[in-house]
Amino acid sequence: MRCMLILLMITTVVGCGSNNEASTKAVDRGAAEIYQTAKSSLNNGAYQTAIEEYETLQSEYPFGSYATQGQLDLIFAYYKNNAYESAVAAADRFIRLNPRHDKVPYALYMRGIARQDRKANIVQEYASNVVDIDRAQRDPKPLERAFSDFKRLVQEHPNSEYVPDAKRRMREMRELLAEHDLAIAQFYQTRGSWVAVANRAKRILQRYPQTSAIPEALKLMRRAYAEMGLTPLRDDIEKVLRANGIDPDEVRDSAG
Repeated sequence: MRCMLILLMITTVVGCGSNNEASTKAVDRGAAEIYQTAKSSLNNGAYQTAIEEYETLQSEYPFGSYATQGQLDLIFAYYKNNAYESAVAAADRFIRLNPRHDKVPYALYMRGIARQDRKANIVQEYASNVVDIDRAQRDPKPLERAFSDFKRLVQEHPNSEYVPDAKRRMREMRELLAEHDLAIAQFYQTRGSWVAVANRAKRILQRYPQTSAIPEALKLMRRAYAEMGLTPLRDDIEKVLRANGIDPDEVRDSAG
């Protein structure tokens, strides 16, 4: 009787092991099928369908290699579908759940370009309704956050394949952010707020020293110092401008 009980127990254990193995294989097969369907849709440009499949994959099979790759693909699918906020959120989630994964540089890069393109999309929509866009009214936050993403990528993953393009984008964004501050300084000038003009111009010099906005910032600062009666400071700025072949009295139009 004792031998029969032992045999029964062994059979039961083996049976459970077989069932678990079969269950694991079934899960892998299900995840693989959904992933392949999603990937095919993504490759064919059916981004909404791909998104739906990847979201199903994340919901039904949240663990394993297919889930991890699916998270990365989902970032790209959202981005290609112009769902920039969703792309940013998906990148956030991947970085949070996989802080040491070798694809973190990719997630940072995609989060950056999603934020950058979201900003461009906002400006384009605004431009379609307003002929003359007031540069001072454009929200710089998406660009600033995108810049931070690219800066982190460059600093933490200097050997990443995405670094060269990230650096190029950072140069472009410095110009745009400098233009934003310049427009604000020009706005303060129209109101005669000379302290604000000087402070904003100083901010441009400190934050964006190698941008095309620097000459105009210096001109505005010179004018502000002159209006405030700070003659020595005005003269110092004028010397710098003339030494670089720049006419201190020729100020660019605020719409330019």
